[in-house]
Amino acid sequence: MLLFSQLFTIACSVLLPLGCAIYLCIHEEGKWKLLLVGALTYVLFQMALFLPTLSLFTNSDAAQNWIAANYPLYIVFLSVFTPIFSELFRWLMIHVFSRNDTTLMDAFAFGIGYGGLETSLTIGMNVFLGMLIGAGKNIPNMSNLLLAEAVGQVCQLVLQVGYTLLIMQMIKTKNKTFLFIAIGIQILITLVSSLGQNIFHWNIWILLCIMVIFSLLAAMYIAQAYKNEKTTK
Repeated sequence: MLLFSQLFTIACSVLLPLGCAIYLCIHEEGKWKLLLVGALTYVLFQMALFLPTLSLFTNSDAAQNWIAANYPLYIVFLSVFTPIFSELFRWLMIHVFSRNDTTLMDAFAFGIGYGGLETSLTIGMNVFLGMLIGAGKNIPNMSNLLLAEAVGQVCQLVLQVGYTLLIMQMIKTKNKTFLFIAIGIQILITLVSSLGQNIFHWNIWILLCIMVIFSLLAAMYIAQAYKNEKTTK
């Protein structure tokens, strides 16, 4: 069962976005550029800016003491400000590199590039390395945890496409409401999941249900955008 869960998690976090990327490169002309921009956005924001900056500010003894004394407030702070800067940086990258590419497939390519690299590095790679060294065999309910994580990564991919579509809609219509919606939804999801996991210690299946609900709403929004594009063509 553990092996199946590991393979399923790798399939959802690595093979699924990889398959989507290959499909886009073969069947959608020029979308490889949006894939690269999406992946570059993740690398620049998360790995080059956010994580080093967070480490810089939290490594001091004073910061560590404050976090220990105010951990719930620290979680709220991260859950609010990380999505704000994340979506603003997404807007900046799209505005600079692909301001004229705002179709649904453009959003799909960017979202898969961003979310696919994120799921591959944060989940897929860790699970693969765990398989190689035999990790997780003695952890209770590890199989169920991996299955939940796998479904969560699929939800994350859908949400990344949804966020990107909202930002592209803002650029296309010059209506900042789309940006505020993207930021607000991501703050809400991050707050609920972070507080639920780290403060209230909710069951992982409760957190997964919340992710599924939001991803279904995002999928409905994406489907409606697809219908609208077909109608206007």
